[in-house]
Amino acid sequence: MSARPVSPVAAHALAIVAACVACIPAIAADRVKFDAGLWQHMNRVSSDGASWQPVETARTCLSEAQTTSWDAQVREQIAAAHCTIDRLSVADGRISGVIACPGIYRYRASVSGQYTSRAYSIDVVSSAVLDMSRAGGSAKSPITRFAQWRGHRIGACRPSATR
Repeated sequence: MSARPVSPVAAHALAIVAACVACIPAIAADRVKFDAGLWQHMNRVSSDGASWQPVETARTCLSEAQTTSWDAQVREQIAAAHCTIDRLSVADGRISGVIACPGIYRYRASVSGQYTSRAYSIDVVSSAVLDMSRAGGSAKSPITRFAQWRGHRIGACRPSATR
């Protein structure tokens, strides 16, 4: 079975959530930061919360400087997407909150999960409203999508890989 392409709305939503998930601990009152090093990220999505399709598996090198600069990056990405973070709670290794983007799609994502300085496991339930009138559908079509974001530190970066 081949993987279905991710819709533009889902791709936009996933990019926002990915940026927030990786960065929220740096914003939080407990000031937990991720350990520098080589990280592996595994992301998957579902339209029903039961059958999952991989979206991306990637390895990134997180430098020591990057572990302390997340706050500004997240705020820029959220502002650029015209979104806000509501009801955010990050403490004792747990995260929950809502990301809201009031634009044309009225995107909202509920984020919950756990994190340490060496790993994260985040679940997302997102909703949006699509205007389907041009495609011959009903004028407004609500959609719900599910995402799972998993990542962990797997070792040290090669010296040439650190940015």
